[in-house]
Amino acid sequence: MVTIRDPIHGDIEISQTERRLLDTGEMQRLRRVKQLAMAYLVYPGANHTRFEHSIGTMELAGKICASCEIENEKTEQLRIAALLHDVGHVCFSHEGEFATKMALGTHEEIGRKKMLEGEIADILNENWGARKISELSASQDFGGIISSDIGADRMDYLLRDSHYTGVAYGIIEKERIVSQSAFSHSGLFLREGGLSAGESLLIARFLMFSTVYMHHAVRIASAMLEQSLAIALANDALREDFLLLAGDEEVLSELAKISSCTKMAQRFKERNLYKKAHFADFEPLSPELKELLKSGQAQREISEKAGADVLISMPQSFVGGAEVFVEVNGQKRKISDISPLVRAMSETEKTRARVLVCCAKEDIEQVAREAKNYIGK
Repeated sequence: MVTIRDPIHGDIEISQTERRLLDTGEMQRLRRVKQLAMAYLVYPGANHTRFEHSIGTMELAGKICASCEIENEKTEQLRIAALLHDVGHVCFSHEGEFATKMALGTHEEIGRKKMLEGEIADILNENWGARKISELSASQDFGGIISSDIGADRMDYLLRDSHYTGVAYGIIEKERIVSQSAFSHSGLFLREGGLSAGESLLIARFLMFSTVYMHHAVRIASAMLEQSLAIALANDALREDFLLLAGDEEVLSELAKISSCTKMAQRFKERNLYKKAHFADFEPLSPELKELLKSGQAQREISEKAGADVLISMPQSFVGGAEVFVEVNGQKRKISDISPLVRAMSETEKTRARVLVCCAKEDIEQVAREAKNYIGK
């Protein structure tokens, strides 16, 4: 066994197979992919990567398996699946994926391909088979240990993102959640004693989204990045094989060489971000206006009327659909059915969902005027 010192989980012991997988080129590439993409421009400490998150997810998956008394061989497989669950992420994580998924697929799809061929597949095929491991994360039963709303992936990123951004919102009681986790053929759930810990995790996720991940400056930087990548891809200026191998800084360097993206790349380098020109609550808007905003037509029309480059950032849903099950009196029930706190968060989310219109500082006056006329207050 080899020991890795992690700032979130302390000493993590890894097997020789896990070490070999970590040493593959595909996993080492994740050292060059930031976990929170452009958030470092707002939170200077947010320079952590998908690499350490993958190790932390593996560690928590193993602890959940131990609590649920899952057999050793299956635990080994799930640790490996957890370690590789983000191997398909392209540059800038989810923000990069928004722009590249039409050309490259989702990070889950890319990850499965990387597990089924090349160096990773060779290592997996020595033991349990590459296909078996590639299917574990997405499976309806065991996959929940990694990717469910109380799974290892979510717990690690909340704790890790909170630590590196310097906020307390993502601190959760991971030991309680792990100890109260149970497993059946239908997947991972919490025992009744884990209800409060489950609520606290969902509250932490709500607060991290509403204050960190959806911070207005983070949204603006992300919108600028997505536009730059979309323009480069539309002009065939970034090769698909390059994007599958590159990290964040490599892609930024390439964007700087593309004439249509040079100015935006320079803005990132100097942290000269667009500014907020207008915002509006999303929920009260008419269905017709919502569709114009989602389709990009509103952005094009406001930009044309204002005579300036305009970006519109749409709100994300981060509470609705959370599926945490808690065993109450021998029956598994959805946490939203038994927790007024969780139901209240769903309603609160609607009041915080805002459309954000941004532009260069010198264009704020005319963009604000046109956006207000188009969208309303």
